[in-house]
Amino acid sequence: MCSSDLDSAIELFRKGLALQPSNAGVHKDLAYALLKAGENVDARDEFATAAKLNPQDETASLEFAFLAFETKEPIEARRTFDRLRHSSNPATRATAEQAFRNIDQPLASGIARWKEALARSPNPNDLSMFSAHWELAQLAELRDELPLAAEQYELCRKLKPQLSELLITLARVWAQ
Repeated sequence: MCSSDLDSAIELFRKGLALQPSNAGVHKDLAYALLKAGENVDARDEFATAAKLNPQDETASLEFAFLAFETKEPIEARRTFDRLRHSSNPATRATAEQAFRNIDQPLASGIARWKEALARSPNPNDLSMFSAHWELAQLAELRDELPLAAEQYELCRKLKPQLSELLITLARVWAQ
């Protein structure tokens, strides 16, 4: 399919969605066309819409999760893969399980490493340990260990109260 054909197809899908915005199949078809056109963020969003409109469409959910990870939304990717690990479809379950492990294992390892580093430090709450608390907080948030993330971000805030953006970060974690 040449570029102009692909652009025409995308335009037609969008016109169809203007008439039938709740048509999950058209959202999914548009997502594939956008993906082929290299519009990964828009494709991700269309797969998300298709999956919301048709929660039984595990293919749309898997495509969304892979694109979410690729487009720097690892929390949503991990959550989606985690949900799909319980699918009744063995192929979906296996794919989601492997993808979940690929995301989760490095996070778990990183959390363990930073916890160990803090435990070995003679002064874990010293300003020199700010980066360790920050890294641990970020990994915990990515892994949905929100109480640990909040605790670590709060320690960061105590260590560097001049960083007002930490309040926004804490609020985001508390809101979850």
